[in-house]
Amino acid sequence: MASDQPTTGKLDYLEGLRGIAAIAVLVGHSLGAFFPHRQALETDLFSSLGLAHVLYDGGFAVLIFFVLSGYVLTYRAQHPDGIRTLERTTIKRYPRLMLPALGSIFLAYVLLASDLMFSQQVAPLTDSLWLSWFYKFPADLSDALRQGLIGAVLLGETSYNSSLWTISIEFYGALLVIGLAILFRNAGLWRLIAFVASGALAIWHFGTTGVYYASLIAGLVLSSIQMKRAWHSGFAVACCGLALFLGGINDGPQYAWINALDLTVNRHEIDKATAAKSLAAILLALAILKSGALQNFLSSRICKYLGRVSFSVYLLHVPIICSAGCLTYLQAHSVMSHRAAGLLSIAVSVAVTMILSHFYARVVDNGAISLASKLANGTLKRDDTLTQQAA
Repeated sequence: MASDQPTTGKLDYLEGLRGIAAIAVLVGHSLGAFFPHRQALETDLFSSLGLAHVLYDGGFAVLIFFVLSGYVLTYRAQHPDGIRTLERTTIKRYPRLMLPALGSIFLAYVLLASDLMFSQQVAPLTDSLWLSWFYKFPADLSDALRQGLIGAVLLGETSYNSSLWTISIEFYGALLVIGLAILFRNAGLWRLIAFVASGALAIWHFGTTGVYYASLIAGLVLSSIQMKRAWHSGFAVACCGLALFLGGINDGPQYAWINALDLTVNRHEIDKATAAKSLAAILLALAILKSGALQNFLSSRICKYLGRVSFSVYLLHVPIICSAGCLTYLQAHSVMSHRAAGLLSIAVSVAVTMILSHFYARVVDNGAISLASKLANGTLKRDDTLTQQAA
Protein backbone atom coordinates (compact mmCIF):
# COMPACT_ATOMS: atom_id res chain seq x y z
CA MET A 1 0.00 0.00 0.00
CA ALA A 2 2.60 2.50 1.12
CA SER A 3 5.83 2.69 -0.82
CA ASP A 4 9.01 3.50 1.05
CA GLN A 5 10.19 6.13 -1.37
CA PRO A 6 8.82 8.53 -3.96
CA THR A 7 8.13 6.90 -7.31
CA THR A 8 11.42 6.85 -9.17
CA GLY A 9 13.21 4.19 -11.17
CA LYS A 10 12.18 0.89 -12.61
CA LEU A 11 9.21 0.25 -10.28
CA ASP A 12 7.24 3.24 -11.52
CA TYR A 13 4.77 0.90 -13.22
CA LEU A 14 3.94 -0.82 -9.93
CA GLU A 15 3.34 2.55 -8.29
CA GLY A 16 1.11 3.39 -11.24
CA LEU A 17 -0.93 0.25 -10.57
CA ARG A 18 -1.11 1.21 -6.89
CA GLY A 19 -2.45 4.63 -7.91
CA ILE A 20 -5.21 3.18 -10.09
CA ALA A 21 -6.15 0.80 -7.27
CA ALA A 22 -6.43 3.72 -4.83
CA ILE A 23 -8.80 5.52 -7.20
CA ALA A 24 -10.90 2.35 -7.41
CA VAL A 25 -11.22 2.37 -3.61
CA LEU A 26 -12.22 6.04 -3.63
CA VAL A 27 -14.85 5.52 -6.33
CA GLY A 28 -16.16 2.33 -4.75
CA HIS A 29 -16.65 3.91 -1.35
CA SER A 30 -18.23 7.01 -2.88
CA LEU A 31 -20.75 4.78 -4.64
CA GLY A 32 -21.29 2.89 -1.40
CA ALA A 33 -22.12 6.15 0.33
CA PHE A 34 -24.49 7.71 -2.18
CA PHE A 35 -25.62 4.86 -4.45
CA PRO A 36 -25.37 1.74 -2.26
CA HIS A 37 -27.77 -0.18 -4.49
CA ARG A 38 -27.00 1.75 -7.70
CA GLN A 39 -30.75 2.12 -8.33
CA ALA A 40 -30.40 5.56 -9.88
CA LEU A 41 -27.43 4.52 -12.01
CA GLU A 42 -28.79 1.25 -13.39
CA THR A 43 -29.23 0.79 -17.11
CA ASP A 44 -29.70 -2.41 -19.05
CA LEU A 45 -26.14 -2.14 -20.35
CA PHE A 46 -24.61 -1.45 -16.93
CA SER A 47 -26.58 -4.26 -15.35
CA SER A 48 -25.43 -6.73 -17.98
CA LEU A 49 -21.78 -5.85 -17.56
CA GLY A 50 -20.95 -7.59 -14.31
CA LEU A 51 -17.26 -7.06 -15.09
CA ALA A 52 -17.74 -3.31 -14.60
CA HIS A 53 -17.72 -4.08 -10.88
CA VAL A 54 -13.94 -4.48 -11.02
CA LEU A 55 -13.54 -0.77 -11.79
CA TYR A 56 -14.68 0.20 -8.31
CA ASP A 57 -14.11 -2.93 -6.25
CA GLY A 58 -12.25 -1.82 -3.14
CA GLY A 59 -11.66 -5.39 -2.01
CA PHE A 60 -9.77 -6.22 -5.20
CA ALA A 61 -7.77 -3.00 -4.89
CA VAL A 62 -6.73 -3.89 -1.33
CA LEU A 63 -5.48 -7.31 -2.45
CA ILE A 64 -3.46 -5.55 -5.16
CA PHE A 65 -1.95 -3.37 -2.42
CA PHE A 66 -0.92 -6.45 -0.45
CA VAL A 67 0.68 -8.25 -3.40
CA LEU A 68 2.55 -5.10 -4.44
CA SER A 69 3.78 -4.53 -0.89
CA GLY A 70 5.16 -8.04 -0.68
CA TYR A 71 7.00 -7.50 -3.96
CA VAL A 72 8.33 -4.00 -3.39
CA LEU A 73 9.51 -4.69 0.16
CA THR A 74 11.62 -7.69 -0.87
CA TYR A 75 12.61 -7.37 -4.52
CA ARG A 76 16.18 -6.41 -3.59
CA ALA A 77 16.62 -9.35 -1.22
CA GLN A 78 18.90 -11.24 -3.63
CA HIS A 79 21.12 -8.23 -4.37
CA PRO A 80 24.59 -8.10 -2.77
CA ASP A 81 23.35 -5.49 -0.30
CA GLY A 82 20.05 -7.31 0.20
CA ILE A 83 20.35 -7.98 3.94
CA ARG A 84 21.24 -4.37 4.64
CA THR A 85 18.29 -3.17 2.54
CA LEU A 86 15.89 -5.48 4.37
CA GLU A 87 17.21 -4.31 7.74
CA ARG A 88 16.66 -0.70 6.72
CA THR A 89 13.17 -1.48 5.45
CA THR A 90 12.26 -3.20 8.73
CA ILE A 91 13.33 -0.21 10.81
CA LYS A 92 11.47 2.20 8.56
CA ARG A 93 8.20 0.32 8.41
CA TYR A 94 6.52 1.42 11.64
CA PRO A 95 7.07 5.20 11.32
CA ARG A 96 6.42 4.94 7.57
CA LEU A 97 2.92 3.60 8.23
CA MET A 98 2.16 5.22 11.59
CA LEU A 99 2.84 8.89 10.81
CA PRO A 100 0.51 9.23 7.78
CA ALA A 101 -2.13 7.14 9.58
CA LEU A 102 -1.85 9.43 12.60
CA GLY A 103 -2.37 12.46 10.37
CA SER A 104 -5.54 10.97 8.88
CA ILE A 105 -6.88 10.17 12.34
CA PHE A 106 -6.17 13.70 13.53
CA LEU A 107 -8.05 15.07 10.50
CA ALA A 108 -11.03 12.85 11.32
CA TYR A 109 -10.86 13.94 14.98
CA VAL A 110 -10.89 17.64 14.06
CA LEU A 111 -13.85 17.18 11.71
CA LEU A 112 -15.76 15.16 14.29
CA ALA A 113 -14.99 17.59 17.12
CA SER A 114 -16.14 20.46 14.88
CA ASP A 115 -19.47 18.74 14.09
CA LEU A 116 -18.49 18.43 10.44
CA MET A 117 -19.14 14.71 10.06
CA PHE A 118 -22.54 14.13 8.45
CA SER A 119 -22.49 10.40 7.69
CA GLN A 120 -25.17 9.61 10.28
CA GLN A 121 -27.58 12.18 8.77
CA VAL A 122 -27.02 11.00 5.19
CA ALA A 123 -27.03 7.23 5.78
CA PRO A 124 -30.85 6.91 6.11
CA LEU A 125 -31.37 9.24 3.13
CA THR A 126 -29.28 7.12 0.77
CA ASP A 127 -29.94 3.81 2.57
CA SER A 128 -26.19 3.34 2.95
CA LEU A 129 -25.25 0.71 5.50
CA TRP A 130 -21.61 1.64 4.93
CA LEU A 131 -22.15 5.27 5.99
CA SER A 132 -24.16 4.21 9.03
CA TRP A 133 -21.08 2.56 10.57
CA PHE A 134 -19.11 5.77 11.04
CA TYR A 135 -18.69 8.52 13.61
CA LYS A 136 -21.42 7.57 16.09
CA PHE A 137 -19.24 8.54 19.06
CA PRO A 138 -18.00 11.84 20.57
CA ALA A 139 -14.55 13.06 19.62
CA ASP A 140 -11.85 12.23 22.16
CA LEU A 141 -8.38 13.68 21.58
CA SER A 142 -6.53 11.28 23.87
CA ASP A 143 -8.21 8.30 22.22
CA ALA A 144 -7.44 9.67 18.74
CA LEU A 145 -3.76 10.15 19.64
CA ARG A 146 -3.52 6.69 21.20
CA GLN A 147 -5.15 5.14 18.16
CA GLY A 148 -2.90 7.05 15.79
CA LEU A 149 0.35 6.32 17.63
CA ILE A 150 -0.31 2.69 18.58
CA GLY A 151 -3.81 1.38 17.98
CA ALA A 152 -4.09 1.55 14.19
CA VAL A 153 -0.79 -0.09 13.29
CA LEU A 154 -0.37 -2.54 16.17
CA LEU A 155 -3.96 -3.36 17.11
CA GLY A 156 -5.95 -2.77 13.92
CA GLU A 157 -8.21 -0.12 15.48
CA THR A 158 -10.29 1.78 12.94
CA SER A 159 -12.95 3.89 14.69
CA TYR A 160 -11.60 7.21 13.37
CA ASN A 161 -10.75 5.93 9.90
CA SER A 162 -12.13 2.63 8.62
CA SER A 163 -9.50 2.42 5.86
CA LEU A 164 -6.89 1.73 8.50
CA TRP A 165 -8.02 -1.89 8.87
CA THR A 166 -5.32 -2.79 6.36
CA ILE A 167 -2.49 -0.99 8.16
CA SER A 168 -1.87 -3.63 10.83
CA ILE A 169 -1.88 -6.34 8.15
CA GLU A 170 0.59 -4.26 6.13
CA PHE A 171 2.84 -3.90 9.18
CA TYR A 172 2.83 -7.47 10.44
CA GLY A 173 2.82 -8.77 6.87
CA ALA A 174 5.92 -6.69 6.12
CA LEU A 175 7.72 -8.22 9.09
CA LEU A 176 6.63 -11.65 7.88
CA VAL A 177 7.84 -11.33 4.29
CA ILE A 178 11.08 -9.59 5.29
CA GLY A 179 11.75 -12.32 7.84
CA LEU A 180 11.11 -15.03 5.26
CA ALA A 181 13.30 -13.26 2.71
CA ILE A 182 16.20 -13.10 5.18
CA LEU A 183 15.72 -16.60 6.59
CA PHE A 184 15.61 -18.35 3.20
CA ARG A 185 17.80 -15.95 1.22
CA ASN A 186 20.37 -18.61 0.32
CA ALA A 187 18.06 -21.62 0.22
CA GLY A 188 17.82 -21.95 -3.57
CA LEU A 189 14.71 -23.77 -4.78
CA TRP A 190 13.76 -24.53 -1.18
CA ARG A 191 13.23 -20.80 -0.76
CA LEU A 192 10.17 -20.80 -3.02
CA ILE A 193 8.85 -23.99 -1.43
CA ALA A 194 9.17 -22.40 2.00
CA PHE A 195 7.39 -19.26 0.84
CA VAL A 196 4.46 -21.17 -0.66
CA ALA A 197 4.22 -23.35 2.45
CA SER A 198 4.18 -20.22 4.63
CA GLY A 199 1.28 -18.78 2.64
CA ALA A 200 -0.63 -22.03 2.89
CA LEU A 201 0.03 -22.17 6.63
CA ALA A 202 -1.28 -18.62 7.05
CA ILE A 203 -4.55 -19.59 5.35
CA TRP A 204 -4.73 -22.83 7.34
CA HIS A 205 -4.34 -21.02 10.65
CA PHE A 206 -6.13 -17.69 10.08
CA GLY A 207 -8.71 -18.47 7.41
CA THR A 208 -9.77 -15.48 5.33
CA THR A 209 -7.39 -13.18 7.22
CA GLY A 210 -4.64 -15.56 6.24
CA VAL A 211 -5.47 -14.91 2.58
CA TYR A 212 -4.31 -11.32 3.10
CA TYR A 213 -0.98 -12.48 4.52
CA ALA A 214 -0.68 -15.08 1.77
CA SER A 215 -1.11 -12.26 -0.76
CA LEU A 216 1.86 -10.44 0.72
CA ILE A 217 3.83 -13.68 0.57
CA ALA A 218 2.76 -14.08 -3.08
CA GLY A 219 4.42 -10.72 -3.75
CA LEU A 220 7.55 -12.11 -2.10
CA VAL A 221 7.38 -15.16 -4.37
CA LEU A 222 7.10 -12.94 -7.46
CA SER A 223 10.10 -10.90 -6.32
CA SER A 224 12.12 -14.10 -5.91
CA ILE A 225 11.48 -15.41 -9.42
CA GLN A 226 13.78 -14.28 -12.20
CA MET A 227 11.58 -12.66 -14.87
CA LYS A 228 13.99 -11.53 -17.56
CA ARG A 229 11.99 -12.74 -20.55
CA ALA A 230 8.79 -10.92 -21.42
CA TRP A 231 5.63 -12.75 -22.36
CA HIS A 232 3.99 -12.60 -25.76
CA SER A 233 1.58 -9.66 -25.66
CA GLY A 234 -1.43 -11.90 -26.28
CA PHE A 235 -0.60 -14.10 -23.31
CA ALA A 236 -0.09 -11.07 -21.07
CA VAL A 237 -3.43 -9.62 -22.16
CA ALA A 238 -5.18 -12.96 -21.53
CA CYS A 239 -3.67 -13.18 -18.05
CA CYS A 240 -4.68 -9.59 -17.36
CA GLY A 241 -8.20 -10.29 -18.60
CA LEU A 242 -8.54 -13.33 -16.36
CA ALA A 243 -7.32 -11.24 -13.44
CA LEU A 244 -9.91 -8.56 -14.08
CA PHE A 245 -12.64 -11.17 -14.42
CA LEU A 246 -11.77 -12.77 -11.07
CA GLY A 247 -11.19 -9.39 -9.44
CA GLY A 248 -14.70 -8.27 -10.30
CA ILE A 249 -16.41 -11.20 -8.62
CA ASN A 250 -19.93 -10.43 -7.41
CA ASP A 251 -23.32 -12.14 -7.16
CA GLY A 252 -23.80 -12.19 -10.94
CA PRO A 253 -24.53 -15.45 -12.81
CA GLN A 254 -21.10 -15.46 -14.46
CA TYR A 255 -19.57 -16.09 -11.03
CA ALA A 256 -22.05 -18.73 -9.85
CA TRP A 257 -19.50 -21.53 -10.23
CA ILE A 258 -17.06 -19.74 -7.90
CA ASN A 259 -19.72 -18.87 -5.34
CA ALA A 260 -20.81 -22.51 -5.28
CA LEU A 261 -17.36 -23.77 -4.24
CA ASP A 262 -16.74 -25.11 -0.75
CA LEU A 263 -13.61 -23.36 0.55
CA THR A 264 -13.43 -24.71 4.08
CA VAL A 265 -9.88 -25.02 5.40
CA ASN A 266 -9.14 -26.29 8.90
CA ARG A 267 -12.74 -25.46 9.89
CA HIS A 268 -12.33 -21.92 8.54
CA GLU A 269 -14.81 -20.98 5.83
CA ILE A 270 -12.69 -18.95 3.42
CA ASP A 271 -14.50 -16.03 1.86
CA LYS A 272 -14.74 -16.94 -1.82
CA ALA A 273 -14.64 -13.37 -3.07
CA THR A 274 -11.47 -12.63 -1.09
CA ALA A 275 -9.80 -15.80 -2.39
CA ALA A 276 -10.74 -14.98 -5.99
CA LYS A 277 -9.55 -11.40 -5.67
CA SER A 278 -6.26 -12.53 -4.14
CA LEU A 279 -5.64 -14.84 -7.10
CA ALA A 280 -6.67 -12.02 -9.43
CA ALA A 281 -4.22 -9.59 -7.82
CA ILE A 282 -1.39 -12.13 -8.19
CA LEU A 283 -2.23 -12.76 -11.86
CA LEU A 284 -2.46 -9.03 -12.56
CA ALA A 285 0.91 -8.32 -10.94
CA LEU A 286 2.44 -11.23 -12.86
CA ALA A 287 1.02 -10.00 -16.17
CA ILE A 288 2.42 -6.52 -15.57
CA LEU A 289 5.85 -7.83 -14.56
CA LYS A 290 5.99 -9.79 -17.83
CA SER A 291 4.54 -7.17 -20.18
CA GLY A 292 6.53 -4.20 -21.43
CA ALA A 293 3.40 -2.64 -22.91
CA LEU A 294 1.56 -2.71 -19.59
CA GLN A 295 4.63 -1.37 -17.82
CA ASN A 296 4.87 1.51 -20.27
CA PHE A 297 1.20 2.37 -19.79
CA LEU A 298 1.46 2.29 -15.99
CA SER A 299 4.63 4.39 -16.14
CA SER A 300 2.80 7.26 -17.86
CA ARG A 301 2.83 10.64 -16.19
CA ILE A 302 -0.74 10.43 -14.89
CA CYS A 303 -0.26 6.91 -13.49
CA LYS A 304 2.98 7.89 -11.78
CA TYR A 305 1.24 10.89 -10.24
CA LEU A 306 -1.59 8.69 -8.98
CA GLY A 307 1.03 6.39 -7.51
CA ARG A 308 2.65 9.26 -5.64
CA VAL A 309 -0.63 10.30 -4.02
CA SER A 310 -2.13 6.80 -3.68
CA PHE A 311 -1.43 6.30 0.03
CA SER A 312 -2.78 9.76 0.81
CA VAL A 313 -5.93 9.12 -1.23
CA TYR A 314 -6.44 5.86 0.60
CA LEU A 315 -5.99 7.43 4.03
CA LEU A 316 -8.04 10.60 3.52
CA HIS A 317 -11.03 9.57 1.44
CA VAL A 318 -13.31 8.17 4.17
CA PRO A 319 -13.23 11.28 6.43
CA ILE A 320 -13.72 13.47 3.35
CA ILE A 321 -16.69 11.45 2.04
CA CYS A 322 -18.28 11.59 5.51
CA SER A 323 -17.74 15.34 5.79
CA ALA A 324 -17.54 17.27 2.50
CA GLY A 325 -19.35 14.62 0.47
CA CYS A 326 -22.20 14.12 2.93
CA LEU A 327 -22.57 17.87 3.54
CA THR A 328 -22.96 18.34 -0.20
CA TYR A 329 -25.67 15.69 -0.30
CA LEU A 330 -27.54 17.26 2.63
CA GLN A 331 -27.55 20.62 0.88
CA ALA A 332 -28.43 19.27 -2.55
CA HIS A 333 -30.96 16.50 -2.04
CA SER A 334 -33.81 18.86 -1.14
CA VAL A 335 -33.46 20.86 -4.36
CA MET A 336 -32.58 18.14 -6.87
CA SER A 337 -33.12 14.46 -7.53
CA HIS A 338 -31.32 11.76 -5.60
CA ARG A 339 -29.33 10.89 -8.71
CA ALA A 340 -28.16 14.46 -9.26
CA ALA A 341 -27.40 15.03 -5.58
CA GLY A 342 -25.50 11.75 -5.37
CA LEU A 343 -23.42 12.43 -8.47
CA LEU A 344 -22.62 15.94 -7.23
CA SER A 345 -21.61 14.54 -3.83
CA ILE A 346 -19.33 11.98 -5.47
CA ALA A 347 -17.74 14.72 -7.59
CA VAL A 348 -17.10 16.84 -4.51
CA SER A 349 -15.74 13.86 -2.56
CA VAL A 350 -13.34 12.93 -5.34
CA ALA A 351 -12.23 16.52 -5.99
CA VAL A 352 -11.60 17.37 -2.34
CA THR A 353 -9.82 14.05 -1.76
CA MET A 354 -7.51 14.56 -4.74
CA ILE A 355 -6.69 18.17 -3.82
CA LEU A 356 -5.94 17.40 -0.18
CA SER A 357 -4.04 14.24 -1.13
CA HIS A 358 -1.73 16.26 -3.37
CA PHE A 359 -0.55 18.35 -0.44
CA TYR A 360 -0.78 15.53 2.11
CA ALA A 361 1.54 13.41 -0.03
CA ARG A 362 4.08 16.23 -0.37
CA VAL A 363 4.09 17.23 3.30
CA VAL A 364 2.99 14.32 5.48
CA ASP A 365 3.70 11.23 3.37
CA ASN A 366 7.08 12.38 2.05
CA GLY A 367 7.88 13.70 5.52
CA ALA A 368 7.20 10.27 6.98
CA ILE A 369 9.45 8.68 4.36
CA SER A 370 12.24 11.14 5.18
CA LEU A 371 11.96 10.68 8.94
CA ALA A 372 11.78 6.90 8.64
CA SER A 373 14.89 6.88 6.42
CA LYS A 374 16.81 9.07 8.87
CA LEU A 375 15.81 6.77 11.72
CA ALA A 376 16.94 3.69 9.80
CA ASN A 377 20.23 5.24 8.70
CA GLY A 378 20.98 6.51 12.20
CA THR A 379 20.14 3.17 13.81
CA LEU A 380 22.28 1.18 11.39
CA LYS A 381 25.13 3.67 11.66
CA ARG A 382 25.15 3.34 15.45
CA ASP A 383 25.01 -0.44 15.09
CA ASP A 384 28.04 -0.36 12.76
CA THR A 385 29.93 1.85 15.20
CA LEU A 386 29.22 -0.47 18.13
CA THR A 387 30.24 -3.48 16.05
CA GLN A 388 33.54 -1.85 15.12
CA GLN A 389 34.21 -0.91 18.75
CA ALA A 390 33.48 -4.45 19.89
CA ALA A 391 35.86 -5.82 17.28
